[in-house]
Amino acid sequence: MDPSEAKDVVGYEGLYTVTDDGQVYRISPWSLKAGKAPCRTPKTGPRCQKLAKNGYFQIILHNNGKKRQFQVHRLVCAAYIGEMPEGREVNHKNGIKTDNRVENLEYVTHSENMYHRYHVLGQKAVFGSGHHNAKITEEDVVEIRRMRGNGSSLRAICDRYGLSKGTACQITKRILWKHVL
Repeated sequence: MDPSEAKDVVGYEGLYTVTDDGQVYRISPWSLKAGKAPCRTPKTGPRCQKLAKNGYFQIILHNNGKKRQFQVHRLVCAAYIGEMPEGREVNHKNGIKTDNRVENLEYVTHSENMYHRYHVLGQKAVFGSGHHNAKITEEDVVEIRRMRGNGSSLRAICDRYGLSKGTACQITKRILWKHVL
């Protein structure tokens, strides 16, 4: 898409525009004064986007000396679909997190997004030590349960594995890490 056909980034009107395929441009103040379309110079060309660890493109926008980081797909949705309704999130219809074309994006509930992920795209649920938030392994869980069964205090377990008391308790009661026997 031509940057002159881009829409304003919501909240940064007159400063940045976003195209329907996710390119973000800084608007030149000189082109605005002259009534021209945003120009494509190194300072006003497509802004640099960073691929974050979570797989989404992110970008930093500046306004009045303050900078703020955004996920690009959210900027596209806000500009082309409208403000995100409360309790909704953005879904990439084709499952490709870097495909920020407006026709690939939609607002859905969290449960709709999870249904789409597992039933439409066929992704498998990740749990245990394979989960990105896991602090311990399946072997640690076996040892934690053994320690608790042998009379170790929750405090000792927490100190050894860096867990909260609640998490350690739920592991020993098999509320968490249920897949570990």
